Amino acid sequence: PLRGGKQPRILFATQVQTAPPRIVIFTTGFLDAGYRRFIERRLRAPRPAAA
Repeated sequence: PLRGGKQPRILFATQVQTAPPRIVIFTTGFLDAGYRRFIERRLRAPRPAAA
């Protein structure tokens, strides 16, 4: 999503806490609430177990 004519980019993310898991995302600009919710849902979605 554009904000101020520019699209913010996600630079990197790091897990800062394990119980409960907490992830900090570093970006080039402000992320809209809807996009933050999208990222949260993707991170919370179940994943297949590693073989």
